[in-house]
Amino acid sequence: WGEDPVGFTLTPLAVEVSYAPLPGAQHLVLRLQPTAAVGSSFVVLQLPTGVTPECAELTGMGMQVTSCTVAPGALTVGTAGVGEDAALWVPVRLAQGTGGFRVSLLDTSQRVLEASEEVAAPELQELGANVSLVFTSSAPAEPSWISVQLEVLSPIPNAEAILVTPPAGVTPAAKVQGKVMGVSSAVLEVTSGHVRARLVRGVGLTAGLVTVQFVVSVPLVMPVFNFWRVAICSAAACVRHTDPTGQSVLVSFPVKGFEIGQTRAEELYIPPDSAGAFGVGVVVFATLIVWL
Repeated sequence: WGEDPVGFTLTPLAVEVSYAPLPGAQHLVLRLQPTAAVGSSFVVLQLPTGVTPECAELTGMGMQVTSCTVAPGALTVGTAGVGEDAALWVPVRLAQGTGGFRVSLLDTSQRVLEASEEVAAPELQELGANVSLVFTSSAPAEPSWISVQLEVLSPIPNAEAILVTPPAGVTPAAKVQGKVMGVSSAVLEVTSGHVRARLVRGVGLTAGLVTVQFVVSVPLVMPVFNFWRVAICSAAACVRHTDPTGQSVLVSFPVKGFEIGQTRAEELYIPPDSAGAFGVGVVVFATLIVWL
């Protein structure tokens, strides 16, 4: 036997936990990036108090989900394999609580392969909004009109921008094509792969429907981590859906993206001035309804 006064370095499992921190029914996105892909395994998500997951409608990306079990303070998901970039889309109910998130990747013998550090849970916010995403085309390498619809249920007077971040590979048109409806004098701009609607300072968002429309290029292949981010910011220069200082992003909504070739003919929507060029659009996801 011997001793090493320095020891050895452990690399924690890289994870990202994101959700709109608003009370009630929401969706949580868990992204995990193990050092190498693994076969049959379990993903264990330890939860703060106040976060209650549900197995119904839970879906995996970059992993094949085989089972789902909820226990007090934990969610265990069985998989047939986890890739080097994978995600879970988890229905949850949120209430005030304490603690943070921890994620462990276990083999079928329940041995820990990798584990994350604790991820802090954000404080719940008292905002009311409903976000939906609409597209006109899901064909690869084709343009698609995107409509981000933000239903504001109660005024947000300090809002100065709406920032939309597409998934990797979904590229907004360099020359801005689109408009902002439902607010006066908003300016639409593209910056560093984001689309930002700058609002009039001091006016904010009043209750009602705000629609941000723009054109993107659909990639040949969608990324595994196929999520859009819609952030409401208190700074007009907002450029990230997360803010380390916590000063400019009021709330950020993860929205599940559409897949190549996806259609849902039961819900139709035609953005103004776009149907003749790109065809009929469809609503792909709507969630995050919260009342004050």
